[in-house]
Amino acid sequence: MQTRAADEATLAVLAPLVGADATRAAVAERTLLRALAGHCHAPIAGHATVDASGEVRLAARVYAPDGSVVLGAERAGRAPEEVGRAVADDLIGQGAADVLAASRRI
Repeated sequence: MQTRAADEATLAVLAPLVGADATRAAVAERTLLRALAGHCHAPIAGHATVDASGEVRLAARVYAPDGSVVLGAERAGRAPEEVGRAVADDLIGQGAADVLAASRRI
C-alpha cells in the first residue's frame, strides 16, 4: 500500500499490516521497475523473497509483447536496492531497454 508520508492516521491503521521482509522485497521489486522505467503495462515480471537469514533474492523477466524475446536475471544480496539495481543492470545488458522501447510503440 502507498500513502502520503505525513498521513499519520492512515499510517497508524496500516502499521499492523507492515512486515519488514515484505517491505524489503517490495523495495527490491520497485527498484527494478524504476531502473527499467517500468509502468503498469510494461512486460516486466519480478518476484523478490527474503530468506531466514535476511538475504533478498530477486528473479525478473522482460518479455517482448509477442513472446519472441524473454530475458531473465536473478540476484541475491543483503541490500534490496542493490539487488534490484543489479538485476536491472543484468537485464539492460541483455537488451531489455530495446525490448521495452519496442513495446512502448505498440
